[in-house]
Amino acid sequence: MRIVFFTNPWASAKIRGDQIAARFENAVVNPPDIRIGDVCVFVKCCPDSNVVNVADKCYLDIVDSWALMETAKEHPELGIISIGVTAHNYLREQLQRDDIILIPEHHCNFKNELRDRNRVTRVGFCGYTENFHLSFGEVSQALADIDIEFVSETQIEDRINICSFYKSIDVQLCFRNNDSEASRLKNPLKLANAGSFRIPTISYPEVSYVAEWAGAFARVTDLDQIVRGVKVLRDSEAAYDNLADAALKKSKEYHIDKVIPLYKEILV
Repeated sequence: MRIVFFTNPWASAKIRGDQIAARFENAVVNPPDIRIGDVCVFVKCCPDSNVVNVADKCYLDIVDSWALMETAKEHPELGIISIGVTAHNYLREQLQRDDIILIPEHHCNFKNELRDRNRVTRVGFCGYTENFHLSFGEVSQALADIDIEFVSETQIEDRINICSFYKSIDVQLCFRNNDSEASRLKNPLKLANAGSFRIPTISYPEVSYVAEWAGAFARVTDLDQIVRGVKVLRDSEAAYDNLADAALKKSKEYHIDKVIPLYKEILV
């Protein structure tokens, strides 16, 4: 029996397609054909009826795609996979199904590497630019005024590149102030990525962040609060250690070794 992943060009395809498939001896990504007995996972993409008709079992991994909500409603024969607790609860409520499968999105830090920088001098954002709802220039200037460098990494398809970026920063900054209903499909992956390196995060309080990471990140809602939060983490070793340790502890739930057994369960 194979596990087969169908993916799209987004970063989620690398994470929940390629990286998971690499951990299985008998797994393929976007194969040219399907075999009887295959278990197929459509990662943030629409299911192909030709595949569904042949495969033994098919699952729709909605990830954070609002567009796929209608697809899920139209295809009750598909298994549904959620990426986090918040999304899981939302999908159960909206689809009126109690068989949603929760498989958290694993973080990037497979080797459990830790930040080894001695001082707080650099704040970083990692992600697509459209998911940072502040002016990069204004943030950079405000932090420069307190002698802190602001850097960003927006090429996020390469896991090794992402890990290198995290090892170069001291505090992560996230600011996606989207409080729409669609935000309930999001997950706290960015917090897990940074936390796995023992790096604390200052962030706008997204729905999933509050629900799943309360106490393990610092909440901010504007630029002034960001500056104050960074100053606290820079000037107080105790404050930094408390938040960094909480984030590291929480991130362990998102290691790929914890996630792989959940995929094995859908093969049974």
